[in-house]
Amino acid sequence: MRGLLAIFLLASQGTLDPVSWSLAAPAAGATTTPGGTINLALTATIDEGWHLYSIKLEPGGPVPTSITIAEGQVFSAAGEIAEPLPASSFDGNFNKVLEYHETKAVFTVPVKAAANAAEGKHTVKISASYQTCNDRLCLPARSVVVTTDIQLVKK
Repeated sequence: MRGLLAIFLLASQGTLDPVSWSLAAPAAGATTTPGGTINLALTATIDEGWHLYSIKLEPGGPVPTSITIAEGQVFSAAGEIAEPLPASSFDGNFNKVLEYHETKAVFTVPVKAAANAAEGKHTVKISASYQTCNDRLCLPARSVVVTTDIQLVKK
């Protein structure tokens, strides 16, 4: 019981997060053109014993993972976000079958540069909102913003 209390206290203080996120272009020094698209890899590395829910969950359960491109930048969404094939099993926390990821999940996020964007290096910002659970408890939903740089060049 003392261990669960410690986990609850850490979670309520925002210090426990069993998922770390990173964002990368498909290759170092990735480039696209103004008006061009590029697929970014958003990676969730998940601590052992925890799971991250799929982006496609039915209502009435945990918070599904949500990935968005922040407004106010030269990049915008360029299509559907692809997620790796999730595992599926009965989740006693929600008393239903749910889809989730364990260990690692790499989401493919297509982004498009604005046609009028200036050449040069630009930072793309992507937000991930998510909830994580283990076999005993679920942490409150949280959001993170991750970034990477993309070089825009003329055709």
